Amino acid sequence: MGGVFTKDHFDLQHLSLPLKRLPLHEYPSDREESPYDPLYGFPNGRKPRVMAATEEEMDSAKLDPPKRDYCAHRLMEFRGCMKCN
Repeated sequence: MGGVFTKDHFDLQHLSLPLKRLPLHEYPSDREESPYDPLYGFPNGRKPRVMAATEEEMDSAKLDPPKRDYCAHRLMEFRGCMKCN
């Protein structure tokens, strides 16, 4: 879903963090396959994701295509709350 930058998105050499700066090779990369098992901790497998908002609800809420993800129902609730307050 986004919001996470990896070392492939920006130059970490010029980034100053208040915490300990890790060497560049220790940051994750989205161009390499992860060495970790994605099913670790899920002995019966992961549950399939289900959209909570229907296509009609997203159309009536006038959601842009990039916002039509698995959190669209929360965005619609938030916009409704902002409209009422």
